[in-house]
Amino acid sequence: MDKQKSYRPDDNKHDAVNFDSWDSAQLVEYLAKAGVGEYGEMFMAHKITGRLAPLLTDNDLKEMGIAIVGDRLRVKAIIHNLGRKVRFDTRMKILWEGTERVYHSSAQETCFTCCGFFPIDPSTYKLTHNHLRIKKVTPARCGPIELCCCKEYTINSIDLSKIDDVDVLGEPAPCCVRVFCCAAGRDLIELQTKTKPEDAKVVLALRQGDGERVSTIIMNQIEDAQVIERD
Repeated sequence: MDKQKSYRPDDNKHDAVNFDSWDSAQLVEYLAKAGVGEYGEMFMAHKITGRLAPLLTDNDLKEMGIAIVGDRLRVKAIIHNLGRKVRFDTRMKILWEGTERVYHSSAQETCFTCCGFFPIDPSTYKLTHNHLRIKKVTPARCGPIELCCCKEYTINSIDLSKIDDVDVLGEPAPCCVRVFCCAAGRDLIELQTKTKPEDAKVVLALRQGDGERVSTIIMNQIEDAQVIERD
């Protein structure tokens, strides 16, 4: 007798994409991959979609015609695991990413880094549904050459539900840089967090014109994160 192949939602990284918008046919296709395809017609007949599947109880499955207790448990486990993967993918999905704007112009960068012999590595920003991650890298260098060892980095992972305030400040380029290089300014996004005073303020430095758009994305996610925390 053939053993039934076990199936996990992460066997196919695309399985959970837009799970709650699946129609009955897409859900049945997924269940077939998971090894319970013989019950597909029942899901189709009762119009069970991806949005409705997590609401199914044991009695619901029994009324649909799944008489075997073990199979009902398997179906519930498959749908539960799929729901967990959807939540994980949602939390980890990158909504925005950017790079710190260190200099106002390439001429200023050339001057401050001695024509690139002493470069400064910009921080990188990644926004997910629950966190803003700021990664600062400090590599060991011999002049402009980055060594493969002794690289240091820090990642500041900020819980969005702990952010109190978001402000955008426009910072003009220094006068000489603005006059001789026609350099644009920078947008500084200041985040006020509910942490110890020395870590309370976090600043993102972005290209001029990006601050308002990015701050709107961050504020929308802060609202969502705080609602989830209250619930």
